[in-house]
Amino acid sequence: MSEGRNMSGTGRAGIAGAAFAAGLAGCAMDGLEAADCAIASGFAASDVPQDLGNGTVVTRLTHSGGAADDYWGAERYEVTACGSGEWVRMTSMAFASGGEVLSDRRFAVTTLIDAASALAAADVPVYLAERAVSNNIEYRAGRGTLESCGCQVFYPDSAATAQEGTT
Repeated sequence: MSEGRNMSGTGRAGIAGAAFAAGLAGCAMDGLEAADCAIASGFAASDVPQDLGNGTVVTRLTHSGGAADDYWGAERYEVTACGSGEWVRMTSMAFASGGEVLSDRRFAVTTLIDAASALAAADVPVYLAERAVSNNIEYRAGRGTLESCGCQVFYPDSAATAQEGTT
């Protein structure tokens, strides 16, 4: 899957989210629980991943204080199809350095995620990317090279398959 469109035209989206996705990848261990996947580091954080119940997981990512080169602060949701490792990271809120809200798409993003939970995991990334465009939601999409921590917790067999299929 290719990189998604940046709807705001402000540059790269999801830099902090990408850093956390890299941090979450490869955290396999016996007895891993969802709470083990939450990360708080400096100006960025990753919440406990949630199982969407269809072979996909969602994790809320945040950053502030200019931790990325797109916005001073942002809230994003990353949905990962565990079997393929494909993910879509949508910006639900963006903030300027003074704290003013530049974009608030929380309702639209969470509505899309709720709708995606009824789909087969293989259909989720394309569905979210297409709906992000039609709903003017800034997003990025890609394929992970290692399974996400959330996938390891909720779908360990699928996560292993995704990693083996990655080059």
